[in-house]
Amino acid sequence: MNTRDSAKEYLFYFFDSFKFPLLRTKLYSSDTLIVLNLHAINIKNKVENCLDVSIFDDLCKWLKINFEILHFQDLEDPEFLNCSKPKMILSFDDGCFNFIENVLPVIKSNNIKCNLNLIGYSLKTQVPPFTICLSDALRCIDDSTAEYIEISGFTPTVSPLKRRALWDIEVLNYLKMRSIESREKILNNSDGRLQRLIDDCKEETKMMSAADVNNLSKLVELGNHSYSHESMAFQSYDYFKEDFFKSRDVFDENNISSDIYAFPNGSYRKDMIDFLYKEGVKYILLVNELKNSAKNSEYNRITFYANSLAEARVRASGILNK
Repeated sequence: MNTRDSAKEYLFYFFDSFKFPLLRTKLYSSDTLIVLNLHAINIKNKVENCLDVSIFDDLCKWLKINFEILHFQDLEDPEFLNCSKPKMILSFDDGCFNFIENVLPVIKSNNIKCNLNLIGYSLKTQVPPFTICLSDALRCIDDSTAEYIEISGFTPTVSPLKRRALWDIEVLNYLKMRSIESREKILNNSDGRLQRLIDDCKEETKMMSAADVNNLSKLVELGNHSYSHESMAFQSYDYFKEDFFKSRDVFDENNISSDIYAFPNGSYRKDMIDFLYKEGVKYILLVNELKNSAKNSEYNRITFYANSLAEARVRASGILNK
């Protein structure tokens, strides 16, 4: 852990030891809704900090005491809305098999609800989308190899030899936050090593099958996370519509019902939100790193990760967000 990370971790312990997260939750009104956006539990990689299972378990126990943990559909129930506690939704994305291995046991043991948003393509094929394949490949590349990878038009702010995690995040964002055509052009104009590493990666993330999904606990509320998991703000309106229908067809074929849609990578345009409402979607999940009113129909989510329980409580309490 470098000096910057050590100082940050010290601040989290300081805030937590003086019970700032607990005090912050006491100041929220009963109308406050915080939606935490989580991904993998207990998978360590360089791209994102993922929660350890034990931290997640302890966090769930703390959240259960201080928040009313809900499904999105519970927001229409006056019994839940009138509860005096602030509201919390745990929102997981992608549908990696890791959810069954590491999240579901904790959810069941603590008897708390969560939302899981599934990628149609992966549900149909059990193959991860490009962004997850890229994350897998980056996890397998050592620092010295990363140093010599040339990506057309990419100018990192840091060297992978000095701040590898940040370099990986910059690579991921550079390639995922653009149109499919633009990304393919970049990869074609690059030196080819990154594409070969993606193609040859032996640590491919395992995705859930339809049978896995149908065997999930009723504690898990399902949502649609697109078919392709592309950043939709950079795609055409027609692409977005076709992608939505393809994903919905996969859901229908597997008897999965949902009126939740979570935009991949938090990327969207207003016309796409309007389209979803016309198609009967009730709960639209964004990112934006903001809290919500429980009476919303579009929900900001807070990107969530932590390296310690102290950090997890600070981030979950919303201290670092507006």
